[in-house]
Amino acid sequence: MPIIASAHEDGHIRIYDIPSNPSTTTSEVKPKETHFAHPSPITSLTLSPASPTEMISASTTCVMRVWDLVKGVSVQDIESHRGKGGEGITSVEGHPDLPIMASSGADGVVRLWSAA
Repeated sequence: MPIIASAHEDGHIRIYDIPSNPSTTTSEVKPKETHFAHPSPITSLTLSPASPTEMISASTTCVMRVWDLVKGVSVQDIESHRGKGGEGITSVEGHPDLPIMASSGADGVVRLWSAA
């Protein structure tokens, strides 16, 4: 499933198919799906280390969401970190070889999560 996912300040995630025609210009590529993911700016987006068909988004509201890319729905919310200065979660990263991920927040805390 070759896709590109982008996260935006308006709280939306946009999913694009990768064009099979190399001569396709960027103006011709339109999102195939748009999801209202968070009620505030999305600060991080990563693939889930638990499954290649899941991704994780994070926002300034201190919530991480796990997304099923096949169904196009959110399957889990994880509340984490404490907001500070209008910021929440600043980064989420999945490990490429292990079922763990890390999140960092404006509260100065780094958390490790089991993605299994």
